[in-house]
Amino acid sequence: MMLNSAIDKYVEYRRSLGESFKTNANLLKQFCNYLGKDMNLLEITASITSDFLQSGGNEITRKWFTRHAALSGFFRWCMSRGYVSKIPLTMDKPKKPQRITPYIYSDIELQKLFSAAMTYQKRPSLTYPECVKAILQLTYVLGLRISETMSLRMKDVDLANCCITIHESKFYTSRTVTFNEEVKRLIEKFFSWRKDNCKISDEDTSLWIMCNGSSMRLNCINGIFKKIRIEAGISRNDNTRYQPRIHDLRHTFAVNRLRKWYQDGKDVQTLLPVLSTYLGHKQVSYTTVYLTMTTGLLSDAANLFFEYANPKTNQHE
Repeated sequence: MMLNSAIDKYVEYRRSLGESFKTNANLLKQFCNYLGKDMNLLEITASITSDFLQSGGNEITRKWFTRHAALSGFFRWCMSRGYVSKIPLTMDKPKKPQRITPYIYSDIELQKLFSAAMTYQKRPSLTYPECVKAILQLTYVLGLRISETMSLRMKDVDLANCCITIHESKFYTSRTVTFNEEVKRLIEKFFSWRKDNCKISDEDTSLWIMCNGSSMRLNCINGIFKKIRIEAGISRNDNTRYQPRIHDLRHTFAVNRLRKWYQDGKDVQTLLPVLSTYLGHKQVSYTTVYLTMTTGLLSDAANLFFEYANPKTNQHE
């Protein structure tokens, strides 16, 4: 059987079980494109899959493990159907790299980023600086994943009720994100600019329109952010492999919210599940990552939440 046909059948099977199966389907498509659609399943060897796992650089990253998991599931399914007699995949996994240490922007750095969004362009571009600035601002003030921000359409924003709807985000769930009057004014200001400058205003169109009328894509804003960060003069020198990222705006939102609750004397342990739901986390324990991003002020809150999220652990202490 040809690789392309097998992948199509596998994706169809997984989705018949009620799964969205978007991420792994994309990874398998990458694998197919890497080898070629005319590749026969029986010709795929462990050496070939290893080359794919390692493609993109010699350094082992978390992407290696994500790809390995996708291929493992696919080839196990193929073997159960008799398409292959063995799994052409190495089971000797390298040591997982440390997780990326998020960068928490200061208030001054946030303002520098928002300002640089209007000045980073050094030559004519199809991208509206106003759109780029609004993307960064909305991602931060609502604590969104950048993919969620970029997928927003006009109809997803409800100014009357001060909320937006996020459709099938990570973990394939949808949720409603509320905002206050200050954020409402920020969005209204952008909408006013958009009405005056963008030709397309249909409710089903993307919030983020380029000068040629097309929708701005996720890979576009990721590339732009690097220029903005450099323009703003923001970098890190703590021997971390990654410079501050656009996703760190979401981390900064979460940490600042926790810090504000703590400073206001709120019961942080009780409110953490609220933050978890707001951020769209599947489990409350996923929110613990934000407690590791602060020092001093939230150390007590981190200890309390660790006890809350991991009750069984404490039984052994």
